[in-house]
Amino acid sequence: MTEKIFPSNRLELGPFDSSEVDLPAGYLDFGAIRLVPEPEVGIRLEVEEATGRVLALTLESAGTTLQVSVFAASKHEGVWGDVLEQLAGSIESSGGSVTPYLGQLGPGLDARVVQPDGQLRDTRFIGVDGPRWFVRGSITGNALADLVSATEIEDIFRSLVIHRGDSPMPPKEPLEIVVPAGIITPPRPGL
Repeated sequence: MTEKIFPSNRLELGPFDSSEVDLPAGYLDFGAIRLVPEPEVGIRLEVEEATGRVLALTLESAGTTLQVSVFAASKHEGVWGDVLEQLAGSIESSGGSVTPYLGQLGPGLDARVVQPDGQLRDTRFIGVDGPRWFVRGSITGNALADLVSATEIEDIFRSLVIHRGDSPMPPKEPLEIVVPAGIITPPRPGL
């Protein structure tokens, strides 16, 4: 059994479970992820071209990009520790390198990831185990070299509200991210 890894102050500072907070009017509902929009934070959905399925939510602020994905977890076991090991192995086997990172959220990875074009990209991976879910973020840009930017982007990560839902799901199954109501959806493949 893998122990749940999350910051001891997750309940006070987030990321939050939807059962733990009341969201103010005007929040954006992306299904599994909910957030209050901030004028200085750009939001983009990462969509799989073949299926039109939303894979991740990307938040951009002050030269830093945070890509967020959410997954199911069991009630009693953490997932983030296993995911860290798998990420490290995958990055290293593809020619990249990893260094353990310990930040305000707990353990993560600083990595040099080999891109499809062969270039290396510096990326920080952060994550949090919550009640029956875990959320993973990948950070690129200014936050990797600037402590103020790093704190700001991690605060944005902490402000997320995760809605797991009640349906049974196997651990590590992606939770559904959707386009909020009232927003124009991307065209469906084949249409």
